Amino acid sequence: ARTNQTPLGTSIPDHVCRHVVDFVKCVFSVKAFRQGPTENSDPQLIEAQRTCHQQLHAAVSSLGMGPIVDNLLAIGMLTPPDQMAEWLEDPEQNPQGPGTGAPLRLAAEACVITIGQPPFAAPVGEHLLRRMTTELSAPTAGDSLEVVRQKLQVLSALALLPELVMPHVQHQTLLQALEPFLVAASTASGQQAILLATQAVQVIKIWTPSMPQGLVGFCLQHLLAMMRSPAQA
Repeated sequence: ARTNQTPLGTSIPDHVCRHVVDFVKCVFSVKAFRQGPTENSDPQLIEAQRTCHQQLHAAVSSLGMGPIVDNLLAIGMLTPPDQMAEWLEDPEQNPQGPGTGAPLRLAAEACVITIGQPPFAAPVGEHLLRRMTTELSAPTAGDSLEVVRQKLQVLSALALLPELVMPHVQHQTLLQALEPFLVAASTASGQQAILLATQAVQVIKIWTPSMPQGLVGFCLQHLLAMMRSPAQA
């Protein structure tokens, strides 16, 4: 069974992590807990809902929305090295990239989406934008496996939650952050470059329907370049 490392260095089996993630999702899925009771709430439940609402917001205020999201992404969307190796041996087995479809990842994705509902949509989107601007540096041959995994995690989050990030960033800024990954895949050999570019393409695919017309040509230029071998680029 797969395990996950906690901040304390201990290992927790995936199925245990999945139960924890599902519980967090259940808490944030209750609208009354997130936004408080309304005038239409059951009178017998209003006091309990108000208490849970206060406790949830106190917990978020104490922990910080950024660390909450980061922990969920680390648990479910930080691709294990063995999954990266398996995918690189046969990328066609999963065109969306390594690790997608794993039960724990699906649970973490569903949980982050649930947390990103009002009133927490803005802080979640702003946090992901900060990670995009600070962590998506141009890939290099010297990038360690851990650096590659972190970049994959951020790219996966951008593909998963575009509606939360879009209000806080222009498409041009997003494409400028993704361009180095597309260029690296079309001009240099190396499995890590291909791996990162595959996830960057997934982001572009998800964001394309809302992309301004003037940027479509930019995307096509780099995507067509990726289809050529490094020797031809």
